[in-house]
Amino acid sequence: MTCVGVLVALSLARTMAVWAELPEVMASHFGPSGRPDGWQSKAAFFGLYVAISVFTLWSLLLVAQLLRIIPVQSINIPHRDYWLVPERRDEAVRMLTHSMDWLAVALAVVLAGALELVIRANLARMPLDNTLMVVLLASYLVFQIAWLIHLYRRFKPAP
Repeated sequence: MTCVGVLVALSLARTMAVWAELPEVMASHFGPSGRPDGWQSKAAFFGLYVAISVFTLWSLLLVAQLLRIIPVQSINIPHRDYWLVPERRDEAVRMLTHSMDWLAVALAVVLAGALELVIRANLARMPLDNTLMVVLLASYLVFQIAWLIHLYRRFKPAP
């Protein structure tokens, strides 16, 4: 999805812009107080970040595409007996793919936001801003709940 690509590109651009200013050994894990309690080399941190981000986002987007070819009995959606009959399966897959795309966007926002907070903490040599991290994670939780409710409502059988 284009939004995911934009967020990934922005994260990459931000990283490249501050690369030289970041310490060679970065705080990479932060405790409940926001104080760092784990460190990695700059290259290891960003390598792991890219690997986790690419794998997670790619998996979400790939699963959405696989819905077109996997057997119907492997798809678990509300009212599956209604939606997964041959005449409605394409529509159901389109709706699921669209929903998965938005889930990938939300996850890309969380990944980009967390990266930005880690970059800021390392540039300032200060603890991680836990308030912003809690807001980020709480927002993602609210999104997830709304996403699930929307998905369930979307798959009600037509009257």
